Amino acid sequence: MRLVENLQREDLNPLEETEGILELLAFRLSISTSETVKLLQKMENEAKGKITRNVTGNSQTLLVEEIFTALGGMKWDSFVRNRLPLLNLPLDVLSVLRLGKIEYTKARAIAKVKNEKTRIQLLEDAIAYNLSLSEIKRKIPEIEQKPESESRTQTESTSLKDRVEDTLRRFKQSKVWDDPKKKAKLEKLLAQLDVLMKNDFTN
Repeated sequence: MRLVENLQREDLNPLEETEGILELLAFRLSISTSETVKLLQKMENEAKGKITRNVTGNSQTLLVEEIFTALGGMKWDSFVRNRLPLLNLPLDVLSVLRLGKIEYTKARAIAKVKNEKTRIQLLEDAIAYNLSLSEIKRKIPEIEQKPESESRTQTESTSLKDRVEDTLRRFKQSKVWDDPKKKAKLEKLLAQLDVLMKNDFTN
């Protein structure tokens, strides 16, 4: 009951949910969590036809399927493909994910960067600038091809440019000018931008 109740928490992040489901499966199967992981991976290989299904393991397979059906929201094979890999992420990425500061899809993408310092910098930038998954994937090959000293500058400048373009796109789609208060604030911001750009050209 404690495990099930914990899995119903609204503030549960993907890593906590993954660990909670594994703990629940291990409890119901009466095996360790490491053995549970191996069982799930074996089930995946059986489903893909890589190995022949073991008749004696059918009861465990049925129980796993039953538990995921009861939990709802995710099938066991999706759990194996998308959630189990989270447990093998680098510690720097894992700690941030555990705190709920970044989505697990972004964390998995960033974890592919081999250089630790470069990976940590990209992780910090992804959080600070709220980079999208597509932006992160686009930056990875760029920063891996550059020396470490250039990576930070390149990431920061590209991030700011992307934010400006995204803001402009959302601004065009909004109805901010229909609100008098927002319109007044917008006029002030545009005036400040105008001054900023004039100073830039002057310098």
